[in-house]
Amino acid sequence: MSRSHPYINKPPPAFTAALETLSTTSLLLLQTIGPTVFVIKTTSYSKPFKVYIGTAQRCTCGGGEGRGNLCVHILYVMTKVLRVPSDNPLSWQLSLTEPEIEQCLKGDFNTGAREGGRRAFLRRRKEVEKGVVEKGGGSKRQDLVEDEVCPICQDDMTSDDLAAGR
Repeated sequence: MSRSHPYINKPPPAFTAALETLSTTSLLLLQTIGPTVFVIKTTSYSKPFKVYIGTAQRCTCGGGEGRGNLCVHILYVMTKVLRVPSDNPLSWQLSLTEPEIEQCLKGDFNTGAREGGRRAFLRRRKEVEKGVVEKGGGSKRQDLVEDEVCPICQDDMTSDDLAAGR
C-alpha cells in the first residue's frame, strides 16, 4: 500500500517542539481499541483523545495528517506506547505504510531492559485474556519489576518506584 502523505526525511521543527511539550505533559493510556487505535487522556484536560496510527496518522484533537503536523497525543503513542525511538524517522511521519505499521506494532525498535518490560506486560495481558491469571478483585497484585513498563503512564519502573510500592 502506498503512503498517503510524502515521506519526511528530517524531523520538522514542530516535531521538536512537540517532543519538548511531551516531556512536560502528563499523558495516560486509557484504552487500546484494536492494534492501532488508542484512547489517551491528559491530566490537564477532562476529555480523552482517540489516536489513530497507520496510513493516516490522526487524533481527535485535530492533530496529524489533516493539520500537517503531529500532536503530542500521536507522539506519545509512537514514542511511549509503541516505543519507536524519537530519532527514528517513523516517529515523525504523518502516514505509515503497512510494513512500517507492522514494524511499529512488533516493537522491532526496542532493545535492552525496555524490551523485557514491554514483553512481560504484554505476556501478562495475554494470560489474563486466556484465563490463566484471574482478573478482577480476586486476583493477586502483580509484583513490581524494575525497568518494566507501567501499563498506564508507559514509563519504565525505577528503583524509586519499587521502594515506594507504586
